[in-house]
Amino acid sequence: DNGANTLSITTSPTTTEINCITITDNDGCSSGAQCFTVDLHPNLNLAVSNDTAICLGDLAQISAFVTGGLGAPYTYTWDNTLGNSNTHSVSPINNTTYNIIVADGCETPAQNVSIVVNVIQPPVYSFSANITDGCPPLPVTFTSTGIPSGYSQNWNFESGGNSTANPNVNHIFTIPGCWDVELVVTSPEGCIYNSSITDYICVDQPPLVDFNYSPLNPTTFSSSVDFENTTSGGVFYEWLVIEDHDTINYLSEDISHRFPTERGGSYQVCLISSNANGCADTTCKSIIVLEDIILYLPNTFTPNGDLLNDQFIPHLSGIRANTFVFQIFNKWGKLIFETTDLKKGWDGNDNNQMVKTDVYVWKIQVADIINNEEHLFTGHVNLIK
Repeated sequence: DNGANTLSITTSPTTTEINCITITDNDGCSSGAQCFTVDLHPNLNLAVSNDTAICLGDLAQISAFVTGGLGAPYTYTWDNTLGNSNTHSVSPINNTTYNIIVADGCETPAQNVSIVVNVIQPPVYSFSANITDGCPPLPVTFTSTGIPSGYSQNWNFESGGNSTANPNVNHIFTIPGCWDVELVVTSPEGCIYNSSITDYICVDQPPLVDFNYSPLNPTTFSSSVDFENTTSGGVFYEWLVIEDHDTINYLSEDISHRFPTERGGSYQVCLISSNANGCADTTCKSIIVLEDIILYLPNTFTPNGDLLNDQFIPHLSGIRANTFVFQIFNKWGKLIFETTDLKKGWDGNDNNQMVKTDVYVWKIQVADIINNEEHLFTGHVNLIK
């Protein structure tokens, strides 16, 4: 149908094409038109992975997906020394464009496309401290520099704790030793970078302050106490002995101190010690001075109503008040007076009747406040009218 009178023709269609041929013999007999179709393979259709951004050191998957043409197998030609595969894992150190050409081995026009992998570079940043050593508790201010806008930061302290403050953070070191400090920054894309300094903050060890004392149970009769310094790591020492509103200072390693003898009580004793760097610590202990039993009773009283020596009353110290029993007996052993009230004395009466002038026996039962042991005291008193 193109007018040619040959047994064959060559055609290069650009679209689907129908060709027809009619054959006629010498007698004029015709075959009629015989037609056939020449179909074209479809063009190559190439789809690739999207441009992407990765953190330095990470992997990116880049790939090409092809349809059309003569069909598989296809030929993949990548630049950047990548092999003949449709998928690759790449880890560039800088922003890189990857070009790919795909062909089907036929005259189908090859396809060429590019994929861009952007590499997020680590920021050049640092941090510093306003002080790197000292005594506990040691407050330190850290300052970061060079962190790009939009980056978050997280501080990690080996001694314990963390912070997300930006750009400055305050942290108090309380544990003696040298400690690492780490600053981790994160980009908006999620890239994580860390910077650390080993043994950056050193906290001095104060003295381990302690002391012993003897006797363990001083009393008002024996109120002198020896204090033995058992501190470790100390160079300088100061003792504070607190008696009511007064404080007595000593500047020696071991001391002896006499506590008040007129009454028992609890007294605070503190030892302050510092090392050569001036780091100090303190320990305090309560020293309890117990009262010994002190008993005073007159041997004569005159219950005659003149308001002078009208009662026979004991005076005691160093006892447990709820253990006190005071009794009076006549010379035949009859109980004529009894009380458990420390402030109540005998006025010379027996059942509201004044007794006669005579000698009477008294008895006191008490328990001491040191060991809670019971004690019995007896004696005589002269009653004179």
